[in-house]
Amino acid sequence: MKNIYILFLFVILFSCSTKNRNEIHLFNGLRLKLNSQEHIVKIQPSVKDKYTSYFNSQTIQIPLFKHIIHSNYDIFVGIPFNTTIQELSKEKSKITCDTVYVFNSDSNSYYQKYIKNNLYITEYAKEYKDKGLLYISSVTKSKKISDSLFNQLDICKRITIIE
Repeated sequence: MKNIYILFLFVILFSCSTKNRNEIHLFNGLRLKLNSQEHIVKIQPSVKDKYTSYFNSQTIQIPLFKHIIHSNYDIFVGIPFNTTIQELSKEKSKITCDTVYVFNSDSNSYYQKYIKNNLYITEYAKEYKDKGLLYISSVTKSKKISDSLFNQLDICKRITIIE
């Protein structure tokens, strides 16, 4: 009988520790799939400063929620505060940078790619009904990575809703 309890305890501990490490739960039932070699890291003050200088210095506040790193890029997940997708899109369209080469906006999403300080930057925000507004941005030195991993379709595919 004692062995059954030990086995039961082992099964419970094992099932709790096999959480899918290929995704992170965000908030309100949203999750983000992680690609190979991406890791969530603690937000350091220097990273917060970098994020603020690129993405959170306008009148609309988008506090940094998660920082994901890869050897070739950074991903930032923010939660826009007290705004709408229309206000965010309007504000982000004012960005001054070296080159804006993609800008798409509709009633529930916003997507922009540009080059600033020799970095390829992608910004994406989407309003999820009853879930809130999610903001994802990325920074990389590689146009190839930016175009392949951070195009609008691939970012959308990474976000899922937990029912």
